[in-house]
Amino acid sequence: MFGNRRQGELVPLGHELLVGVLEEAGYRYSVDSDGDVHGVWRGGHGFYFLRLGRDGEIFTVRGHWARTLPIAVVAEAHALCAEWNRDRIFPKTYASVDDDGRVHLFTEVSADFEPGVTAAQLGQVLECGVATGTQFFEAAEQRFPETVVPNLPDVPG
Repeated sequence: MFGNRRQGELVPLGHELLVGVLEEAGYRYSVDSDGDVHGVWRGGHGFYFLRLGRDGEIFTVRGHWARTLPIAVVAEAHALCAEWNRDRIFPKTYASVDDDGRVHLFTEVSADFEPGVTAAQLGQVLECGVATGTQFFEAAEQRFPETVVPNLPDVPG
């Protein structure tokens, strides 16, 4: 698999493992100047694959909806997130307003891999984050058909 690791061996969550899981799945991704790994999935939705925590042991898949909403519907956006979070386990969803008064929708799925992680476990959380995030974004598109669409590429994940 990645290097000389045995399948099923617990290893620390690291950049090499994350990139290896993405490459093995055939996903296209980029690494920004901070070393954060991200990609654009179907519909132009952006997903970041973050290693958080004191030792980088917490893996988070953070999705950002490719569209924005006007401030006039922020209460409805918060309601959509609250409904989703009440009715489903994954992903956690939230809305945020930027300095220009546009409403952005986000998703997150996180897992604590302090004791270590296998490539299969990491891949499962990654898939969960992207798949359930995409499902939420599709629900948002149905709820808000009047959304503004930024000029983002439509890249299959």
